[in-house]
Amino acid sequence: MRIWHQVLTGEIYIEKKYIEVFKKTRIFYDMDNDLINEIFEDLNPVIKTFNKNTTIIRQDEPVVDICAVLSGEVIYTITNSGGERTIFETFNAGEIFGLVTYFVGKKTWTADFVSKTDCVVMFFKGAQLDYIFEKETRAGILLLKNLLFHMSVHCSGLINTIRFLRTKSIREKIITYLRNNMSSVENSYLLLDYNRKQLSEYLFIPQPSLSRELSKMKSEGIIDFYKSHIKIIDLEKFNSL
Repeated sequence: MRIWHQVLTGEIYIEKKYIEVFKKTRIFYDMDNDLINEIFEDLNPVIKTFNKNTTIIRQDEPVVDICAVLSGEVIYTITNSGGERTIFETFNAGEIFGLVTYFVGKKTWTADFVSKTDCVVMFFKGAQLDYIFEKETRAGILLLKNLLFHMSVHCSGLINTIRFLRTKSIREKIITYLRNNMSSVENSYLLLDYNRKQLSEYLFIPQPSLSRELSKMKSEGIIDFYKSHIKIIDLEKFNSL
């Protein structure tokens, strides 16, 4: 059975590669194609494509849709009155954003969502989720269980962001970030999720200050780096910080 959605008139099919992305995520855990098809028919989503660095949702806009990333990456960011931007989280293919905002009853968005790369995003009404849950079908029960797990992971990521907010030292912020990404290290080599500007926004550090501290850590023989690549040179020293 093919998974589809309707846009205005006629049927537009969601490409198989996007369905395969979702089937590998926790959102559709323990669901076969028939159950997934049932959910998509009820959601009746709309799919949009965005170029890199495009604002998908603006702060203070009315909350209408919940969104799912089909491909690419989307960042969750807040810009203060002085124009300084802070990145709180990155959503990758197969992840959903806007769930918490919708379910806590917010009327307007509290942040911007911007395409970090070229991306494809699926939009669906929060009310459609309510409808699915109210039907109390097996598909709806499994989806609710999986979305609760997804929201828990989301909240866990925000806890890490709060840790950065409470950390005073620039070096401590850098070390904490690197340690949080140690699971992706092979031979003490890391490929960062962000470029230098984005990393400074995520760590709440001015970009010049971040660059100076990274250079100091390099001169001290702790790390080496090139663009978004970092290698831990002295693991013993790194772990003692």
